[in-house]
Amino acid sequence: MFLNNRYLLQDHIVHDPMATTYRGIDTHTLQGVSIIVLRETPGDDQKFVRRFQQEASLNTVHIHDYGQCDGKYFLVIDLIEDVHLVEKLSQLLTKNLH
Repeated sequence: MFLNNRYLLQDHIVHDPMATTYRGIDTHTLQGVSIIVLRETPGDDQKFVRRFQQEASLNTVHIHDYGQCDGKYFLVIDLIEDVHLVEKLSQLLTKNLH
């Protein structure tokens, strides 16, 4: 499955109440990435959109891309193989959004 006509979603790494994190490939660079897709994304809520953009730009991981596709918001970060680290990171990135 493709996201945003660029990211090939492969395996689920983590499911949590706020987001699902996938292992994937950036088809433009052929680089492995982790892709965090928020479960509920109120796209018409401008306050939510601003907070999402702030969180994406303020965090300490290298964020390759973020945006919205098919009504869901996503973050693309360096590929992280450690499931526990991905869980913590996903929670950190999404904790302030709701």
